[in-house]
Amino acid sequence: MDKILRLQYYNGNDFNPFSLLNIRYLYNIIQLCKNHNIELNLLNTPLHYYYYSKIPNEYIEKNNQITIDLKLKVIDFSYLNLDESCFIADGEHLSAEVSILVTSELTKGTNTENAVLR
Repeated sequence: MDKILRLQYYNGNDFNPFSLLNIRYLYNIIQLCKNHNIELNLLNTPLHYYYYSKIPNEYIEKNNQITIDLKLKVIDFSYLNLDESCFIADGEHLSAEVSILVTSELTKGTNTENAVLR
């Protein structure tokens, strides 16, 4: 996980800059959805507790700022208390079995009312 975290968030001892290209793509996706009357919901999937604890606060704050500024609905499944065996080694992705369970919860709508963050 440390290797993935270093690659994703750091350049040596410095933070990687936010991807302006990715942010622009998000704005384009939002506009496309609006143009076609499609409701866009973002999904926070569970992350391994170690991985999540190492994400720089600046990235979490930027994500929160963007979702608030753009008034995006976020369905948050990060609260799920999953043990280590539920994740693959990178800490970002769920095992195949667990991803099926989370997807099932999402498609059933179970707890999505409580899961809406914003």
